Amino acid sequence: MPSSSNPSTICQYDQVSGDAHLGPESTPNVELITAHVERHVGPVAQVIHETASQFVHVDILHVLPSAKRDFHVLVTSGLSDRPMHTPEGCADWRYAELYLCLPASWPLATQNFNNERNYWPIRLLQMLGRFPHVFGAWLWIYHSLPNFDPPQAYADSTKLCGAMLGPPISLPMDFGSLEVPGSPAIYFFSVLPLHQEEMDFKIQNGGEPLMANLFKQGVIADIVDPVRKSVIQKKRFGLF
Repeated sequence: MPSSSNPSTICQYDQVSGDAHLGPESTPNVELITAHVERHVGPVAQVIHETASQFVHVDILHVLPSAKRDFHVLVTSGLSDRPMHTPEGCADWRYAELYLCLPASWPLATQNFNNERNYWPIRLLQMLGRFPHVFGAWLWIYHSLPNFDPPQAYADSTKLCGAMLGPPISLPMDFGSLEVPGSPAIYFFSVLPLHQEEMDFKIQNGGEPLMANLFKQGVIADIVDPVRKSVIQKKRFGLF
């Protein structure tokens, strides 16, 4: 599997190049993905459906907290409906899905979704799941995206304003890939919400050094903590 751990090339996407219409290929893998989630994570308690979709239809499979895992797990199904535009030599890595985890106390009933403080992680998964197909891009491990340019906080309850893709952290490593008959595998990446300083550090130093900083300071990065502090200090990072 290719890795993007080196300091990053910054790409700007401002030109829509994908087909906004949902074709006959829509949701071909939802049953396979659901079975994969239930085999490695737990029963899917609900599917958070999009009410209107373009490019791809991104559903969110929701696994409730359990005795083994005291957090919600949210997994996309839809990013892999269409192949991503991969660099030369990476055709076997053109299908992916995403996940993140939320604390057990996070309000996830439908009536809570009108409040952006509750809904923003779902919106983030849907946005990232659609992004490669809107802009003809490729999302892979250690790729990162800001929330707009300049970055804006996802909600007024957090200073997190961007995200990086990482490996499975709080889920079994076997969850990380799904073999699909007659097609390249689907790879599953964690979505790690970041502060501005963390994104800047990642761009200059790479994704693996940022992961090392997160682990060193005890941050379980794939379980969303909207009030956590940045692991990169401005003064130490030379941003003053």
